[in-house]
Amino acid sequence: MTRIQVLRDARAEWVEKNIAQKEVISEIYVREQQAVRDALLPFFADFNEGVEITASRGSVYFKMAHPEYSYLKELFNLYLREDWNQDGPAYKGVDLSYYTTSTKGDDVWELERLFLLGKLAGVVRWKQGEIVDAANKAVAGFKEEYRVAHQLQNMIRTAIDDIDVRIKQLIRERVEFDLKSDRVEFTKGVEVQLKYNYTPRIISIKLIDFSKSGKKATAVFLFAHGGSISREENCSVESIVEQVAHYYPNFAKDTKEELLPS
Repeated sequence: MTRIQVLRDARAEWVEKNIAQKEVISEIYVREQQAVRDALLPFFADFNEGVEITASRGSVYFKMAHPEYSYLKELFNLYLREDWNQDGPAYKGVDLSYYTTSTKGDDVWELERLFLLGKLAGVVRWKQGEIVDAANKAVAGFKEEYRVAHQLQNMIRTAIDDIDVRIKQLIRERVEFDLKSDRVEFTKGVEVQLKYNYTPRIISIKLIDFSKSGKKATAVFLFAHGGSISREENCSVESIVEQVAHYYPNFAKDTKEELLPS
């Protein structure tokens, strides 16, 4: 097994851990939202049975059947105003959102909506503090769970990033070795920029005649179309290595399989 395959297998294990950790955070969120719903809905228990009340993501939605629609139409909404100070409570106020319109004659549905809006305004006016306190109490117990879960997720992501860096470095080292000692072949034509105004489409490439500093070299390459060999002098070694490494999945099969032996 090659070193790069060992790293890829390790990465796959960390990815599975990351997926599992996302599920843990999602489960915490579901429980938190249920706690918020349980805390908020009792404040609106006196509303008509025909009013559907749902709570999600710190918001309370009110809907009611309308004779002209096949779905429940929005009445108005309540939004818990978040406090972005991480050390403080989650919420600091309640905002009431509603649309305005005019009624014509005996518009029963709109008149009922206005009546219910006034009822909700009374709840917000007189019980806003209680609503905020209840919501903050409901989510307070989840703050530490989130902190621990996100901390673990960040550790997992860091491990994945570290492996990605190591894989990239191993590929780059082998690409540089192959370019200098032999050549790199591709399964299909790829574009490699040899100079700022010259980017041929090639099927293989090697580097020869290095400068004393090792930063410049002559690129010998095979055009993808026509199959003719050409060369370009005074090319940046680092630039070519980076570009060729980027095409790693398109390396010729034998080169891929032999890459980075353990």
